[in-house]
Amino acid sequence: MKRWKKVLLGLGTHWFLVYLPLVLILVFTFIATIPKSGKGEPPAAFVVAMVIFMLIHLFSIFVMLVSQGFCIAYVVKHTRFIPNERMLWALLLAFVGVLAMPVLYWMYIFKHPVGEPFFGPKESL
Repeated sequence: MKRWKKVLLGLGTHWFLVYLPLVLILVFTFIATIPKSGKGEPPAAFVVAMVIFMLIHLFSIFVMLVSQGFCIAYVVKHTRFIPNERMLWALLLAFVGVLAMPVLYWMYIFKHPVGEPFFGPKESL
């Protein structure tokens, strides 16, 4: 796996840890600054901010799902995992993926040799 792909996957697996505090701050900021006008309509700036926030949120969901898919594929296809370990990692990634992905990244993917294919050497039949 090339170095830039490894770095990109690392950013994807750690995105939740960066994104969660930012989302909590933004949500509480939006709640605290809800415009209270007599008309019952929010100002245009507030609506634009909410649309931008939702687009960033959808992008974050996409990044986390793609990273989770790559991590599950890595665990299932790579020959370095024994069958029981492979099953345990696949279940961890499926159920608590955002917490298990950074651990998998630092334990296995970060230490993955640069020249070796991402899914391991081809098995001969």
